[in-house]
Amino acid sequence: MDPVGGPSPDRVDSPDVSTPAQPGVVPPTPAPPGTVPPASRSTSLRTVRLVGGLVALLILTMVAGCVGLVLWVGPPPDPRDGEEPGPLTFCCELAAPLRIAPVVRIDPGPCTGGSLPTRAAGDGCFVLDQGYMTVQSVERLSPVLDKGETDDRGDDRWVLELEFVDRDAAAFEQLTRQSVGKQLALVLDGRVLMAPQVAEPITGNELQISGNFTKYDVDTIFNQLTGG
Repeated sequence: MDPVGGPSPDRVDSPDVSTPAQPGVVPPTPAPPGTVPPASRSTSLRTVRLVGGLVALLILTMVAGCVGLVLWVGPPPDPRDGEEPGPLTFCCELAAPLRIAPVVRIDPGPCTGGSLPTRAAGDGCFVLDQGYMTVQSVERLSPVLDKGETDDRGDDRWVLELEFVDRDAAAFEQLTRQSVGKQLALVLDGRVLMAPQVAEPITGNELQISGNFTKYDVDTIFNQLTGG
């Protein structure tokens, strides 16, 4: 009705200006009110990459921690720790020959006319027999602690253990048979190391060189013989 009571004019609806649906295309369904549209593909990829990076970082941190633990703990203990080291041993050709000769007499010093002094001053001058043997190679030479023996100052005594090669062992046995009751001098670099008295022929391949030696003395003789 119009204000004056006359008939209302016919209503004219506005034309539909929306784009007509194309054949074969389904228009998107509008999201219900209150829902959040799904994330885009690029956002999903970024999320996957971020998670992958965090996992890789976690793995690297764990590996670094393991390496640090190994370095901190160190290598496994050597089962030989705490044991005394084995004796120093030398084999084969000597750098300086060892001369073994019977002692003719011992004169007071100073040493002249071919007589030889000892390593320790004041022990006299040794005149040696012309018959002697020379040791130029050995099967074994080792400095060894003479357990239970000490010198005048209470320091440990040391000896040198020498093992002859077969030909020298035979020569040494023959020399001791000829020298029973006499002294045999062991000479190195023109000085007498020791001059023990022979009580009986010495057989076998082993000889112990002793002379109230300290560790320093034995190491010095060892180095002279081996060129160490």
